[in-house]
Amino acid sequence: MLFAVVERLTSFMMVEPDIYAERLVPLLVSHDLNGRSGAMFNNKAKAILSSPSSKEPTYASALMGASDKLLRRAIG
Repeated sequence: MLFAVVERLTSFMMVEPDIYAERLVPLLVSHDLNGRSGAMFNNKAKAILSSPSSKEPTYASALMGASDKLLRRAIG
């Protein structure tokens, strides 16, 4: 019974494979996407755009610095 409850709750958060394929397969064959990575689209095939603040040089350098620090900590 617990399994059925968990399965029902997670079904609200997941996309059915047929719907996922219907949304994303056109991205694989579209000529409009030349030069773009598939990583730039969400599971609803909507473009994920960068925030305007990420293009600001001071913000970008702070972000890269924090990323480098996290990477050094993770690697050891």
